[in-house]
Amino acid sequence: MSQQLNEALQGTEYTSKYTYNRMGPDHIPIWNASLVIMLSNHIKFGFKSECNKTKKRDAANTVARLALESPELRKIIEKKKYKVQTIKENNYVDFAKKYIADNNIIPHINDLDFLNNRRVTVAVDFEGNQGEMIQIARFNGNNKPEVALFSRYRYNILQYLQKCKRVVYWGGNDLFYLTGVTNIVNMQTLYSENIVGLKSALGEYFGTCAFGKPESDFYSNTNWNANEITQSHINYAAMDAIGTLLLFKRWYDKKKLQAK
Repeated sequence: MSQQLNEALQGTEYTSKYTYNRMGPDHIPIWNASLVIMLSNHIKFGFKSECNKTKKRDAANTVARLALESPELRKIIEKKKYKVQTIKENNYVDFAKKYIADNNIIPHINDLDFLNNRRVTVAVDFEGNQGEMIQIARFNGNNKPEVALFSRYRYNILQYLQKCKRVVYWGGNDLFYLTGVTNIVNMQTLYSENIVGLKSALGEYFGTCAFGKPESDFYSNTNWNANEITQSHINYAAMDAIGTLLLFKRWYDKKKLQAK
C-alpha cells in the first residue's frame, strides 16, 4: 500500500516520513505507525494508524491506506491526474522542456530572494485571465538566463520592477502588474511588422519551425498557482519570459552596433 501511495503521488513534489512506535513485550512486538507528508508548498498532512500490527511493514501499509483514502490527498491526486491527462503534445512545450534542461535552468518558484538580487534589465510575462502569475527573467552574472515564477508577493514584485533598469514585455494588456513602472519596453512594437506573436518571433529566433500554442485545455486546467502547476506549465511559462529576454538582447545588441 505504501508503494501505491508513492505511485499515486508521482509527479507531485513531496517528502514523506514514517515513524514507528513499538509496544508489547519484547518477544511479541506490536507496531503502529505515523506518516507525515510535506508538499512543496509547505502544506503538511499527518496520519496515524489505529490498528496495531506485528510487523512494521503492515503498520506502514495501514497508515499509507489511511493517507490514500483521506479527502485531502484524494483531492490532490485527482487534480494531478486531470492535469497530466489533459496535456497534449505541443512543439513549444517540448522545446521549452529541452531548452531549460540543456541550459541547466531551474525556475525559482515564489522565491522572494530572487527580488533582492541585481536590478538589471528584466523580461516579464503573465499567465491567467487576471494575471494570476508573473514570470521574471534576467541574465545572471555569467550572462545566462535565470527565471522566477510568482503567484504571490505582488507588492514586492512591483517594488522590484520599479527599480529595474528596464522591464521588457511582449504585447498584451496585462499591465496591471506594471502599475507605476515607467521603465517598460513593449518588445512587440520594436520587432518586425510581420511578426505579431511571441511564439512566431521565437520560432524565427531559434530557426525552428513555427511554434504553435498548446490546445485550449492546457490553459483551462490550471489556476496558474505557481506551487500547483505541472512541470510542463512551468517550462511553458518560464520559456515565455526567457524568450522575451533573448529577443530584447538581440534587438539591443543590433542597435548598439548600428550606433557605432
